[in-house]
Amino acid sequence: MALEQDLVRVRIPREPFETPTELLDRAARGGLPISQARRPAQLFAEARYSSRPVTDGQREQAERSLAAVRRQWARQRPAAPASPPGGEGA
Repeated sequence: MALEQDLVRVRIPREPFETPTELLDRAARGGLPISQARRPAQLFAEARYSSRPVTDGQREQAERSLAAVRRQWARQRPAAPASPPGGEGA
């Protein structure tokens, strides 16, 4: 998932046990603004787990949402990597 790759670049890798929502919550605790990231994560989950095909409109919406998230994250980086619950720093 593109959001996961972007989070790795800002030193917040996804743990094997984390759902996309848990990863975004941890990024928020680390100081990264995630309000705009919820929609592309939701679209990804729909595309991955639904039996319905992804429409062109959904794909375009996901691309626009991801671009907005990247612009937002480029302006504000977390101060330090966030630790997962039960991990370092917990």
